[in-house]
Amino acid sequence: MSYELHRIEEDLGRLVKLFADLLRFLFKTPSHMAITQIVITESGDTMSSPTPVILGITLGNVGTFQEVVTAPAGAAFPAGTTFTWSSSDPLTTLTPSSDTTQVAVATSATDTATSFVLTCTSSFTPPGASAPLSATATVPLNAATPPPPVTPTSMAINQLS
Repeated sequence: MSYELHRIEEDLGRLVKLFADLLRFLFKTPSHMAITQIVITESGDTMSSPTPVILGITLGNVGTFQEVVTAPAGAAFPAGTTFTWSSSDPLTTLTPSSDTTQVAVATSATDTATSFVLTCTSSFTPPGASAPLSATATVPLNAATPPPPVTPTSMAINQLS
């Protein structure tokens, strides 16, 4: 009897997984997500990559990040999905966008950390999953590069004696 109950339990587990896979296929809901960094080019254009890319933030500056669906292809979060962002570094300040899909992370110029973990948690729990989708990314904190030395543009002669 115990063996039969165990087998039924296993079969039910497989059916739940198949049903969840069917729902994801039919409704193209995401099953995986990641975080990518939005980069502003020298011309002022914004550039984000569908493949998660994290370049880091120069200390004292702001970096912008976005959640991205990584699987299945073509999936999108259902309408009304919101995202909560958090950082492992207390010296960072997070400012989410109005739709919460992006976050601006301001860093302190005096931070001694070399990186922090950025976490994005969605309000969407995929069919068959026990928790909402979330993603983490380790973001390097890059040291500020000193400005180049100032070079002279003119000179004069000064009499010393």
